[in-house]
Amino acid sequence: ERPQGQTEIERLQMSFVLTTAQYSAFKTFVKTTLVQGTSHFMMDVPIEGWACENRRVYIEKQSPTVKPVGASWRVSFTLCVLPAA
Repeated sequence: ERPQGQTEIERLQMSFVLTTAQYSAFKTFVKTTLVQGTSHFMMDVPIEGWACENRRVYIEKQSPTVKPVGASWRVSFTLCVLPAA
């Protein structure tokens, strides 16, 4: 029997403090562009050291979490990063 391939997904813990306007834009992005957070999108992510690379990513289920921080909002989520093509 042939072994099944596995895609190695890197998980990054992301956290941003957003203004109310930025948080509103983020919610719209997740709801409409990402179809309730289920779609993949491209984003620059940190890779070894200080470099960044544009990768296909998605927001892991059960996130994001949102907490008020003064007049702003802390949005935290797990970003799943797919391997480079």
